[in-house]
Amino acid sequence: MMGRPVLKHPLYHTDLDVMKTVDPIIQFWLSKIPDNEKRVH
Repeated sequence: MMGRPVLKHPLYHTDLDVMKTVDPIIQFWLSKIPDNEKRVH
């Protein structure tokens, strides 16, 4: 998904810290996953 041109261009060609902006959203989403489902396959 990160390699798509729609996402790739803003990630590499702007001064915006995308990960700093997206991190709280990812953390919120991960907090909703039950502990018994949080394992790496």
